[in-house]
Amino acid sequence: MVYGTFDAKHQAKTKTRDGEPKYYRLRHLYQFLVDMSALFAIRTFVFEESAAFQRGKAAIESAHQYRAVIQLFVANTARDLCTITPQDVKRFALGKGTGGKDEMITAAREKYGYKGNDDNEADALHIMAWYLETK
Repeated sequence: MVYGTFDAKHQAKTKTRDGEPKYYRLRHLYQFLVDMSALFAIRTFVFEESAAFQRGKAAIESAHQYRAVIQLFVANTARDLCTITPQDVKRFALGKGTGGKDEMITAAREKYGYKGNDDNEADALHIMAWYLETK
């Protein structure tokens, strides 16, 4: 079992190099899934659904694109897919459907001995634990 996060940034243009189009982040996500699958022999991908409805148009568009890339990868490689909503992650981790980033980090430290300070990594730990406990 492995958990992790993906940084969805494209390579921006600088004075010394050309940048990538923003949609290349989708290509990077697909390659990340390929690499992680080969490295860890992952059979099931579990990811947190987006709370993009609480954000703007660009966040909604990105959330749909990321989900489509993950679904395409899973379909192309005959793997399994499981999703969880942000509210359900919080409910599992905190016993309630709401909570801040600091609360999620604290819960990960208390439950799993997490040593970091990244709320995305803490969420990933909770999601992995949720999957192992409920599926």
